[in-house]
Amino acid sequence: MQVLGGQSMSANHLLISSEGKELELFYAMLVSYEDLSFLPELYDIFGRDNTAKFIEMFAGCSINVPSLEKLKQLYKDVLIYYKIKSVDSSDRKAIVVKTLSGEYDLTEDQIRKIYIKMKVKFEDDLGYKLIIPKRGNRRGK
Repeated sequence: MQVLGGQSMSANHLLISSEGKELELFYAMLVSYEDLSFLPELYDIFGRDNTAKFIEMFAGCSINVPSLEKLKQLYKDVLIYYKIKSVDSSDRKAIVVKTLSGEYDLTEDQIRKIYIKMKVKFEDDLGYKLIIPKRGNRRGK
């Protein structure tokens, strides 16, 4: 593994603490960083190699991790987009919008606005196209 401008951080580079516990130099480097940092926790979760890759890729960047509440909201918005997009007729779309309105305790207008926001994000901004699995006749196939 190469970290810090080509400095090798092999597994046998260990630092022995005063209590006789072994501490890897790479981990010691992360713990010694004085700014508020979650690098030691990333190391605990992802291990040395993946943490080193993360640091190499995002060195100097600030990273914002959304709250669980925000991620749940985004997941709901994606589900709304998917459920409406997967319906082919406008009559059926209206039924889905009404159903989602009750399911999520939102107005039909709010559901449509979420759909449009997600549609713009996926289709216009990112260029994705939703692929809906075909529901074929499974009997005899």
